[in-house]
Amino acid sequence: LKPNLALKSQIACVEVNCVPVRPLSITDNDHFTVKDNNEFHLEGERRYVQRGDPANITCPVFGYPTPGIKWTKDGNPLELNEKVSLQGIAILISEADYQHAGLYTCEAINEYTAAGKTSKPLIVIERILDVKSMFNISAEF
Repeated sequence: LKPNLALKSQIACVEVNCVPVRPLSITDNDHFTVKDNNEFHLEGERRYVQRGDPANITCPVFGYPTPGIKWTKDGNPLELNEKVSLQGIAILISEADYQHAGLYTCEAINEYTAAGKTSKPLIVIERILDVKSMFNISAEF
């Protein structure tokens, strides 16, 4: 990814790791696009887990002030239960099953003021989780 001149003030890329120069940043090496001046989208790599194994899906963002993070699964609010929990920037699945397969989306936003202008950059990260059985049968999204 090579930023054009319009993006140069907002994004710095080193090899394939891109981070916005603003207080909210991401570090990942997957498909990254800029939707507008304050909205950044990252299509994370597909994750595979064997049925019954633990899995975690991270939202690799950091910033100052600390960004607010919202998770969804398949476009709906993430439902937490005895097998699915949140720990910091990660979703932890204690024993993956077929119903855990799907598209997980993390939205991270923070608000800051610099030079008298308030900005609210939004980073959207999507990750697909596929759950496979020990017989290589999978529930793919």
